[in-house]
Amino acid sequence: MMNKIIQSERIVALKDWYIQNERRLLPLALLSGFIFDLLTVTRIDRLYENILLIVYMLIAAAAIAVMQLYDSGRLTAPVGNVRREQLLMWLRLTSPFIIQFALGGLFSVFLVLYSQAGSFMVSWIFILLLVGLAIGNELFRDTYQKLSVQVGILFFCVFLFSVFFLPIIFLEMGSIMFILSGLLSLLLIFLYIYWLSWLAPDLLEGCRAAVFSTVFGIFALMNIFYFTAVLPPLPLSIQETQLAYSVERINDYQYQLQIPDDTQVNDFLTEWVPFVPDQIHLRSGEPVYFFSSVFAPTDLTLSIAHHWEYFDRESRSWIDAGRISFPLRGGRDEGYRGYTLKHNVFPGRWRVTVESSDGRIISRRNFHIIDVSQSGGYPERTTVIR
Repeated sequence: MMNKIIQSERIVALKDWYIQNERRLLPLALLSGFIFDLLTVTRIDRLYENILLIVYMLIAAAAIAVMQLYDSGRLTAPVGNVRREQLLMWLRLTSPFIIQFALGGLFSVFLVLYSQAGSFMVSWIFILLLVGLAIGNELFRDTYQKLSVQVGILFFCVFLFSVFFLPIIFLEMGSIMFILSGLLSLLLIFLYIYWLSWLAPDLLEGCRAAVFSTVFGIFALMNIFYFTAVLPPLPLSIQETQLAYSVERINDYQYQLQIPDDTQVNDFLTEWVPFVPDQIHLRSGEPVYFFSSVFAPTDLTLSIAHHWEYFDRESRSWIDAGRISFPLRGGRDEGYRGYTLKHNVFPGRWRVTVESSDGRIISRRNFHIIDVSQSGGYPERTTVIR
């Protein structure tokens, strides 16, 4: 009996310490999940990454169930079973911490994968949404403990996962795969809701409408993102884009590119700073080359395209200058490489969009073509091997 009293006092003391430091511990859980994934996630089609995401979702689903069932009074220990009562209390006490860690891991993986898969200039709304969810997971902690919000976020994660997991399984991309991903996600979340309702029939009382409206609202939002090409085209992801004066294939494994010498700075600005175009200086009649490297999962074969456009000042719109497609074969860590070139270019604003076979944007590069005769000569050039 004395031993049980001592254990109870320790638990109460630890519980009080946890409650006092909860706001410090929860961000730590979120950050630890984020750092862990940054250090371990490499390829979207690896078994490890997909198992990790599934485990995260299962952990989050289990912790949500523990929290909701305990608070509703459905998760209790038999009278006199002190050990089980202490275990349940600890599970409820740590469930917010566990949910934070799991969601932190999920959002960090999704943020890394989806930001690599699409152009920030096109997908910034979706990427900022992921960032907002990760930050809001801590700032709006009380709101996040509502059943409707927790089920909604879990459904969002399942949908994000299904969007790229089904194409990896079936080796096919397109609208049909996306629709199947959405239907599968709805089925899984409804089974989860049904399971919670079976365990606690009164759990949804007062929040049934909020739960289902949240799920269907997220479903509608994801469809809007997809059919307006805001959703990045996972499982494809851009590895590199490069403007060049020349591109030559020197063997089966390597390309030789002649590029401007200030490429590294321009690469960063073009990709991450809005409305900062690259520059390339050309003589009259000289072509411009565009080189890209796109990662795709092993055994996935499809086509991608380089869509060339120039900006017309009179109409203030982008004018189609040609769309060149070529096949892509997946499996290479550094991405499948290809290039196109454009003759008869002229000074002004241009852009090349790397598009998937279903028209979604993988990457977009804006640049200015500058006439050498008006700029005082060529800048420094360098030769690189890719």
